[in-house]
Amino acid sequence: MPPHRETRMRKLYRIIQVASGNFFEAFDLVVFGTFATAVGAAFFPADNPVTSLMMALMVFAVAYVMRFAGAVILGPYFDHAGRRKGLLISLSLMALGTIIIAFTPKYETIGLAAPLLVLFGRLLQGFSIGAETGGVTAYLKEMSGRNNSALYVCWNAVCFSAATIMALSLGYLINQTLKPDQILSWGFRIPFILGCGVIPLIFYLRRSLIESEEFASSIHHPSIREVWAALAKHWRVALSGMLMSTAGSSMFYVIFTYSPIFAKEVLHMSAADSFLSTVGVTAANIVMLPLFALLSDRIGRKPILIGCGILSFVTAYPAMYMLANNVTFTNLFLVQLWFAVLYASYTSSSLVALAERVPTQIRATGYGVATTLGLAIFGGFTPFVSQYLVNATGLKASPAFWVMFVSACGILGTLTFWKASRAIQMPDAAKTSGIIADAPARSGGAALQESV
Repeated sequence: MPPHRETRMRKLYRIIQVASGNFFEAFDLVVFGTFATAVGAAFFPADNPVTSLMMALMVFAVAYVMRFAGAVILGPYFDHAGRRKGLLISLSLMALGTIIIAFTPKYETIGLAAPLLVLFGRLLQGFSIGAETGGVTAYLKEMSGRNNSALYVCWNAVCFSAATIMALSLGYLINQTLKPDQILSWGFRIPFILGCGVIPLIFYLRRSLIESEEFASSIHHPSIREVWAALAKHWRVALSGMLMSTAGSSMFYVIFTYSPIFAKEVLHMSAADSFLSTVGVTAANIVMLPLFALLSDRIGRKPILIGCGILSFVTAYPAMYMLANNVTFTNLFLVQLWFAVLYASYTSSSLVALAERVPTQIRATGYGVATTLGLAIFGGFTPFVSQYLVNATGLKASPAFWVMFVSACGILGTLTFWKASRAIQMPDAAKTSGIIADAPARSGGAALQESV
């Protein structure tokens, strides 16, 4: 086998090693959203089924607050001790949270302890994922070439989409095979338990992962205190990065987590229609992400981010209005596909823009804090807020208002992020060690040429 082919295959294997944790995370997220009604009935019983569903969605959302805590507390460990060590710790915590959710008895068996345990499991997952996301993205950016950063980093999102297809397919199979009372009784646990079965494989992959060359070759690995000091000094970068990432993360949860709920609970469509539409759109998303990443590497990040933000803001309500007033499978698929086009194009640029404009020494924490802050405030609450808007207004198209709001946040964040990230520097201790950590000087590719 030619040497260059061996190198390419080795890089592909490393991508799988790193991104496998994101696959696990996405699988669990989509499963929780798909079976939110059953989870609500099992652990958050109420006289009104809508109340149970809303409580389950709130637990889904609250875990995103813990993501921010994980990025702040555990994230600096990735920048101090290394990506590999950090990814092993975050995977361990994530696995424990998943096991707790999978095997917690229902409310009718252990009473109040049931919802508390499920809440604890979700919070533990959120804490670990908050650090995991930054570590994975930092590693993918650091193993990329100078002109293909977006292509490498987009594998983060590609794994999310692949896991979404698997989770939705399993959910559809369970819904078609079991009776409703069987699903409410024990069937909803099947995908969670199967998710637990993947954990040993991911541990096996992660154990043999080599450290990021860029991190290993750094002259100075900052202490946790130095990382915090750098982030505190440059809080504007985290804030603008948070706003920039909000549009993509919220759109993801609209398309892949809330849409199945919306189709069944609001539009009263069949489970088959909801499944086929979402899976078809997700498959298209897997193809679109690397294509838009290649475009981003060619023309730059900023034009794509601004253009997608404007298109999302302008078209969200007309698209949702058309679907709400003419409920057909074709319209559901077209609306989801349009949102998926916007998501794929926006995310392929926003993820890498954050990763490449923050220096290696604080990349995992900086990326993690910016994205998890957006998820804690906006993205993770998307299913809850979307359903609340429908319940409060009576307008089936009202989730579009949320899409418009986060799109405006994305545009504002993009406009301010480039300016804020120019000045990012490491604390004095790092500079005295000979590090020049100005982000634009270290970022490669089109973004450095202001592709903007």
